[in-house]
Amino acid sequence: MQAKNLAVAALCVVGLAVSATSAEASERRPTVTKVHQYDAADAQFPEGLAIDDRGMIYTSLVFGVLHRIAPDGSSEVVAELDVNGGYLLGLTIPSTGTILAAVMSPDPAVSGVWRFSEADGTKTRIAGLPAYPAAFPNGITTDQAGNIYVGDSQGGIIWRVAPNGGVAEQWASGPLLEGDPNGGIEGAVYGANGPVVRQGAMYVANTEQGSIVRIPINRNGSAGTQSVYAQHQELLGADGVAFDQHGSAYVTTSVMNNSIVRVLAGTGQVDVVVDEADGLNYPASLSFGEGPLPEDTLYLANTGTTPGLTSPPAVLAVDINVPGIPD
Repeated sequence: MQAKNLAVAALCVVGLAVSATSAEASERRPTVTKVHQYDAADAQFPEGLAIDDRGMIYTSLVFGVLHRIAPDGSSEVVAELDVNGGYLLGLTIPSTGTILAAVMSPDPAVSGVWRFSEADGTKTRIAGLPAYPAAFPNGITTDQAGNIYVGDSQGGIIWRVAPNGGVAEQWASGPLLEGDPNGGIEGAVYGANGPVVRQGAMYVANTEQGSIVRIPINRNGSAGTQSVYAQHQELLGADGVAFDQHGSAYVTTSVMNNSIVRVLAGTGQVDVVVDEADGLNYPASLSFGEGPLPEDTLYLANTGTTPGLTSPPAVLAVDINVPGIPD
């Protein structure tokens, strides 16, 4: 993804104190291995990724397939959804057995939040969102109370939905969450993307501004004052966000940089962990391992659609050597 006439602000970070372990890990080049390869010829392009406490990896193949990879490497289709000209995108797992997905579609009967049962693939739309191009539901997460949040890349909005579904409300919006007003990518504007909740605040990747935005969650559930947690040219294309146990953030940068970038807690140092030389090709969602999967390994959806790159669509594992915080 490329933004036009984008002025990148100086790096600005507020974080926790960095430990020696996290700092030392930033000096080593991690190993990247392929967990599962998809078939580009069959339009199998993974974008969303979430892992449950049994180590099951769920991916969304953008044209409407929810796929599962077991810790032993076996895999299967869980469900299929007619996205009617749209995409099946971000995933999150609020509890074992339930997968939530953000769906972008020009069909107003399809766009929104969908709930899938991993047992039998039953699917239900639990909240509608404006149809594309009015909205682009992209990343998705939940808080400790079970509230659901969706990053709307087109509108620069974080939508909130009650745990059991219902009417979506605009929880947060504003210039820090908006995309590039001068153009956008392939006809779309990509602002607020992958959100994640950590220690009473939400962190949102802004794809075209190359930033991570921090939004405190007030005691009454409302959104607090937004601030730039990190902004850097290496963060252009920011898509998914995950944190390690020392408070450092790991950010995929999709097609604009094709990398995973680390923002070290406390110092704010930004460094590239792995990139296209390691096989990254439009990296999207990412998550640390859970259950039998190593907790110091990042798993990511490598969409495989960057023009000029040949690495196939796949789920990749990146040995970070620092334990992560489960989503």
